Amino acid sequence: MILLFFFLTYWLGLSFRYYWAIFCIPIILLLIIIYRRTNKKTFVISISLFFAGLSISFIRINLAKSSFQGVVYEVKDNYFLFNSNGERLYVYEKNNTREIGDILDIQGEKKDTDFAVLESAFDFNEYLNKKGVFSELVPSKITVKFSPPLKLQSARRFFLSGFEGDTKSLVSSILFSMSDESNIDSSIRSLHLGKFISANGTYIYLFIGFFTFLLSLVFPKKWADIGSLAVCNIYLIFVFPKFSAIRILFILIFKWVNKYLLKEKFDYLAIVGISGIFFLTMNRFLALQQSFILGYLIPIGIFFIREAVKEYNKIAQKFIITGLIYLFLIPFEISFYNSISPFSMVFQILLTPVFLIIGFLSLLCFFRLPLHAVIKWFCSFLSTIVGGLEKVNPTFNAPPLNPILILIYYFLFIGLLFYLKIKFKPVIKIVFLTQLLFLAAYIIPINNMISQEVTFINVGQGDACLIRNRDKTILIDTGGLSYMDVAKDSLIPFFRKNRIYRIDLAILTHNHYDHRGALESLSKNYKVRSYVDKKDSFPITFGSLTFNNYNLHAGEFEDENTNSLVIGFRLGKKDYLVTGDATKKTEELMMEDFSSIPCDILKVGHHGSDTSSSLKFIKYLNPKEAVISVGLNNSHHLPKESVLTTFKKLNIPVKRTDYLGSITYKNYIFNA
Repeated sequence: MILLFFFLTYWLGLSFRYYWAIFCIPIILLLIIIYRRTNKKTFVISISLFFAGLSISFIRINLAKSSFQGVVYEVKDNYFLFNSNGERLYVYEKNNTREIGDILDIQGEKKDTDFAVLESAFDFNEYLNKKGVFSELVPSKITVKFSPPLKLQSARRFFLSGFEGDTKSLVSSILFSMSDESNIDSSIRSLHLGKFISANGTYIYLFIGFFTFLLSLVFPKKWADIGSLAVCNIYLIFVFPKFSAIRILFILIFKWVNKYLLKEKFDYLAIVGISGIFFLTMNRFLALQQSFILGYLIPIGIFFIREAVKEYNKIAQKFIITGLIYLFLIPFEISFYNSISPFSMVFQILLTPVFLIIGFLSLLCFFRLPLHAVIKWFCSFLSTIVGGLEKVNPTFNAPPLNPILILIYYFLFIGLLFYLKIKFKPVIKIVFLTQLLFLAAYIIPINNMISQEVTFINVGQGDACLIRNRDKTILIDTGGLSYMDVAKDSLIPFFRKNRIYRIDLAILTHNHYDHRGALESLSKNYKVRSYVDKKDSFPITFGSLTFNNYNLHAGEFEDENTNSLVIGFRLGKKDYLVTGDATKKTEELMMEDFSSIPCDILKVGHHGSDTSSSLKFIKYLNPKEAVISVGLNNSHHLPKESVLTTFKKLNIPVKRTDYLGSITYKNYIFNA
C-alpha cells in the first residue's frame, strides 16, 4: 500500500502541476485510512513519501553548453534520443543509421522543443516531454566515439526483410512496436484493438510458458522457469527500450526470486508496487507514459475486481469480471480513440486466439524457426476477419473525459465493486445504472442539438473550416499536407471529439493540395455525403443556411488562386466570408460585381500572403475580426508583415491558427 501510495502522489505531481490540488482529496482520505488502520510509523512513512513524490516530480535538468557527450538510447527512422550526463535530448537526423548504445560527441545548439501540432493530431512536444525530453539538439558535427558490436536496428531490419505487405506490418508491430500506419494497422485500431499490435505482455507470457513447458521435461521446474526467462531476455534486448516488455521480465524475475529464494515473502500487490518504485527510480518520467500507467493500473484493477466477485460461482465470475474490466477501461478507450465501441470486448475475445498465434509464431520465427508461410496465412486470415468486423462496428464519438469526470466515473466504479463484494443487489443495480446513465449522457451529442458553430480548424499550412448548425455539418476545404494524412490524423479525430458522425456537404474553394488534398482520405474513412467545387452550384441552401459564391469569374483564369471560390454565409448573428486563396485580382472583380459583401468574420485569403488582402478590399469589407489559417514556422514565411500591418492600421483584430490552434465561434439556440 505504501509503495503504491508513493507512485500515486509522484504521478499526480508530474501530471497535474497546476491543478493537482483537486486530487489531494482522495489522497487525504487515503492518509486518514492509513492513520486509522496502521501504526504511527507507517503513517509518518506515508507522509514522507507523499512529499518526496511531489518534490522529485518537479525536478528538471537543464544545462547550457555547446558540446554534448553521451549515449543513444532510442532510435527512430528520422531522429534519435540522446542522453548526455542525465539530460535527455532530441536529435533530428533523417534516415539515420544510429544504434542503441552508440556513444557520440555532438557539437551543436540546444533549444526548446517546439513542433507544430495540428488539431487533434499527435502532439510530438507532449510525447517528448513525457519521456523527459524538453530540448532539441541541432547538431553541427557528430563524432562516433564507440558503436556496440550488436547492431539491434540492423538485426531487426534483416529479420523483417523476410516478410512483406500486411504480414510485415503486423509482425513489425507485434514484435518490435514499429508501426508503419498500414491499412491493417488502421483497421485493427478502428476496432479498438490497438494493444494487440505492440510488444504485448500476453505474447511474452505465452512464449515463456511454452519454453518453461519444454525445459520442464528435462529440468526441475525451478530451473525451467529461469531458463525460459533467460531465453526471453534475448528477445527483449531487441525490443529495448519498450517499457512494457522490460516491466514484464522484471516482474517475472521478481516472482521467481520471491517464490524460490524468499519463500513467498511478498504478495502480488507488493511485487507490483516494488517494481513500480524501482522503475520510477530509474526513470521518473515513466509516471506520465501510458505504457507505465496502464501496465500498473490494469493488473491492480483486475486484482480488486477479482477480489470483489470471488464469492460468486465460476460462470458468473467470468461474465462479471469481463464486464467490469470493460467498464474499468472505458475512460482509456475514449482517450485513445475519441470514441466507444460497445463490441470492442467481444472483438477482443474473438480475435485474441488469432493474435496470440501470430505473436507466438513470430517470436518462434525470431529465434530462426522457418514459419514465414504459416505466419503469412494467419495474417491474411486476420486481415479478412478484421475487414468484415470493421464494416459492422458501431462506435459512439466522445472527447476524453476531464479529470473531474474521471474522478466521478471511478468513484461510481469503486462503489460498484464495494456493493458487489457485499452482494447488496438493490444498490448494485442502482450504481450500475447510474454509471451507464453517466456514460450515455456523456456520449449523446446534447450540446450539438442546441448549438451552432464555425471552426477554422488548425490543419497546419492549409485551410479547413467546419460549419455546424445543430446536427448539420458543412466543411469548406479539407486541408492537405505531403508528410501526413490530415484526414486520419487531424480531421476525423476532431470530428469524433466533437461528436460529429458525418459531413453533409464539402465545399472546395479550388484545386490546390493544401485546400482539398485530404478529401480522398476523408471520403474513404468517414461519411461525406456530397461535395461541390464549381461556381455554378451556388447559391446552396442547406436547411436554414444559404451559401453564396462571390467570385463570379471562378474558372476563367489560368491562375488557380484567382479562380478560388469565395464563400459567404450567415450563422447566428454573424456573417462569415471564406476567401480560399483569392488574389487581389479576384478582390477587384468582387468589388466591381457587388456594391457590398456582408462580413463580420473574414477568413484571410491565401494564409496571409501579400498576393491577397489589399487595403482597399479590407476597407470595403470592414470585418470585425480576421482569421488566418497558417502553419507554424512555415517555409513561405506567412503571414506577411505587410498584411498584418493592413489589419493593424484598420484596428481589426487578427487570430492565427498557428498560435491559437483551431478557432471557434459558437452560439446556443433554444428555439425549435
